[in-house]
Amino acid sequence: MHQPAASPCPDTEIRYWYEHIAYRSLTAAGSEIDKIERHSARTPAEAIRQIRLTVRALIATLPSEERKRALSWAEGGGCVGAVAALHRGEPCGFSLSHHRAWLEWTVHPYYAFHTPETRQLPLVPRWTQPAHHNTHRRRATTMTSPINWQKSSFSGSDAEIKCVELAHVDGRILLRESEAPDTVVTTDRAKLRAFILGVKAGEFDHLV
Repeated sequence: MHQPAASPCPDTEIRYWYEHIAYRSLTAAGSEIDKIERHSARTPAEAIRQIRLTVRALIATLPSEERKRALSWAEGGGCVGAVAALHRGEPCGFSLSHHRAWLEWTVHPYYAFHTPETRQLPLVPRWTQPAHHNTHRRRATTMTSPINWQKSSFSGSDAEIKCVELAHVDGRILLRESEAPDTVVTTDRAKLRAFILGVKAGEFDHLV
């Protein structure tokens, strides 16, 4: 089994960032999130174990088809494949519909930076290549698709022009500068929407 590349800095180590997002409905946008849980795990097995425990607790309340999918993932090859993907440095995820709500779990490797206070800070997700994301929901952007970066039309069409680029991947908003494509900042749609509203209101005009 391939292991992720070693950390690029002696003060960092590879950890695994777990997120569980519950949307209020099957068509919920990022601003309609009901609950978010986030944890940092030391190993792929620890991160996937957290998803398995949560999914198992829901199985008895799921409709027939979703129960089969949940059992297949939690007790079959789905979770094994997820652990293998994390060992390869790839993200992974799983999703279910539950009482008109939509539940998503994602895990991705990241570099944890040790500050003098010994706190762990998630840095750039190590998304080295697309991973399979088990979902049948049209709203979700699966991780099997390549990242489609988008820039403002005001940046011009010249490839040499430096600009800020955004993308939407698996419920997250990614942001980078074109001259530093390997440095990616992640946020969610609700935070981006609040920022855009502030831009439209002129709150950041003094910065340009």
